[in-house]
Amino acid sequence: MRNTVHIFLADDDLDDQVLMKEAFSEVSEAVSFEFFENGRVLVDRINAGVLDGYPDLIVLDYNMPLMNGLDALMALQQISDWSDVPKVIWSTSRAEKMVADCMENGAAAYYRKPNDFAEYCRIAADMLSMAVANKVK
Repeated sequence: MRNTVHIFLADDDLDDQVLMKEAFSEVSEAVSFEFFENGRVLVDRINAGVLDGYPDLIVLDYNMPLMNGLDALMALQQISDWSDVPKVIWSTSRAEKMVADCMENGAAAYYRKPNDFAEYCRIAADMLSMAVANKVK
């Protein structure tokens, strides 16, 4: 078993990708990322079988072009080999229906994108705990 936690992050906002990577770096040196510009690219690459192994966690932005986080979440739940990988949604929205839809369709958690770096780090630590728990299954 590898010691590094590997995370797939699908988010069309490059700034959010950088902030999340920096936040994870603050809480652990043993994290690697693979970035995807939207849910469609992530699902297509998984279906094509071109990815090297499974991540310990998949983070999906809700609002992305081509395939949003909810649609990607539902597509990933249909891929049997990937259904056990924990998936989390993060978004700028706190709309109750959006959160409920994500949780009902397999999200392990739903996070609101923060406005400050300390909160990014808190979220990263929470996600890291989830990813580490998945590694020991």
